[in-house]
Amino acid sequence: MLSNFDKLYETYLPEAKQRGVDGKACWKGYRRQGTKKKGNKIVDNCVKVNENIFNKDALLDHAMNMYQQHGTSIREIQETLMALGMREGPEKAHQLALYLKNDFLHDLEARLDEYDQEMLREKNAKCTGPTKKASSTSKGKKWMKCVKSDSGGYKRIHWGQKGVKVSGKANTKRRKSFRARHKCSTAKANTPRGQACKDW
Repeated sequence: MLSNFDKLYETYLPEAKQRGVDGKACWKGYRRQGTKKKGNKIVDNCVKVNENIFNKDALLDHAMNMYQQHGTSIREIQETLMALGMREGPEKAHQLALYLKNDFLHDLEARLDEYDQEMLREKNAKCTGPTKKASSTSKGKKWMKCVKSDSGGYKRIHWGQKGVKVSGKANTKRRKSFRARHKCSTAKANTPRGQACKDW
């Protein structure tokens, strides 16, 4: 059974579009765009692919955020990115489908490995001063930062549950319930509870 991504992929890259009137695909770096007359024959019109048609770095950043912060599966990420590409027109959707089907997984894994190494260095490093909020290296947690400790020096704290979306500053029942449960009115800023309350 085909997944939603496979259906979208086949919509923009069906076999008929990849293999032309002679039954062969265009050369690497080219794609078929209709046919043309060459002498007395009808041949494929292969045009050079615009490799910079989408921002690969921005695409990978978005994919990493979905995977790390929301626990989105790779297949769901591909489907979401493909749906976004479809809004930009058929040419962009065509190139995006090629990338998502071929090099995307390799590039995402490389980016995640690089991030893991950076987080490992961060985890093993001692806090020597306050830091900005960053993705947590602790399993199941969402954020971390270095804060001033009550006993002097600095400490690293982790907070937030991965996959849970906060209400922000909206005055909702969910926000009120969270702040009441965690006694946010008495939470210290240099504690996980305090930082969670700040997010809510």
